[in-house]
Amino acid sequence: MKWIFKFIKELKLRSLYRVLRFHNEPIIICGCGRSGTSLLLAILDAHPHIKGIDYETNIFVWKRYFKSHRINGIYHSLRIFNQLIRVAIKTTARRWCEKTPKNVRFIPLILKELNGRVKIIHIIRDGRDVCTSYHPTTEGYHVSIDRWVNDVKDGLAFKDHANVLTIKYEDLVQNFEDSIATVLQFLDEPYLKDLIDFHEKSNIEKHSAWFDRIKPLNNLSVGKWKNEKHRIRMREFYQNEPAMNLLQQLDYVK
Repeated sequence: MKWIFKFIKELKLRSLYRVLRFHNEPIIICGCGRSGTSLLLAILDAHPHIKGIDYETNIFVWKRYFKSHRINGIYHSLRIFNQLIRVAIKTTARRWCEKTPKNVRFIPLILKELNGRVKIIHIIRDGRDVCTSYHPTTEGYHVSIDRWVNDVKDGLAFKDHANVLTIKYEDLVQNFEDSIATVLQFLDEPYLKDLIDFHEKSNIEKHSAWFDRIKPLNNLSVGKWKNEKHRIRMREFYQNEPAMNLLQQLDYVK
C-alpha cells in the first residue's frame, strides 16, 4: 500500500493531463558513453515541443519480461509514463525524449516494441576523445576502446533506417545551426534559431554525466586526446585495429 500513497503524493495532475495530449513520436537518444548524449538531450529539451527526461532511465536496456514485443512495448511505455507524470511538463510539450547511452545496443528491440513509432538519434564522437574522457563519478578513463567500437558499430547498423538518424558530436558543437536543423527536420519539428542559447532554456541544468552545471556550447573537448597525458592511452588505441578501422570509416583519420 505504501507505493500507492507515494504515487498519489508525487502525481502531478497537470502533467498527467499534458502527457495524455502527447501525440508526436517519442525520441530516443543513444550512443557510446561520453559521446554527447547528455548535451543533445539538453538541447532538445530547450525546444518548446519536447520534454526531456532529466536522467538515464535505463528502461529500454533492462531485461525483457515478456515474449511479445508488443507487450514489452506497452510495459516500457507505461514506465516512461510513470516518470513523466511525477515531474513538471511545459504546456507546449508534445512528445518526450529519453536518453540512455546503452539504448544503442537495443535499437532493433526498441523499433519493434514501439512498433516503429519512434525517432532514434545515434550520436557518434571521435573514439580517441571518448576513450580519453573521465566521468564525474568514476576514476580513470570511463569508456574502454572495445566498448566504443562495439557501441558505434551497433548504432551504425541502422544508419540507413528511416527511424534512425546518425549525427556526430563534432558537427553539433562546431556547426550547430546546420547540425540541429538536420536533427529537427528528422523529428519534424520547427527550427528555432534561439536554440543556440539552450543552456538558458533547458530544464536539464545538471546531469550526472557533467562535472558542473550546463554550459554554453563550446568545442573545447574536441581533440583533447592530443594532450601528452593521454600518450599511453593513445598508444593502446592506435594498436587496436578495429578501432583504427572504425576511425577511418567515420572519416576521423585519412
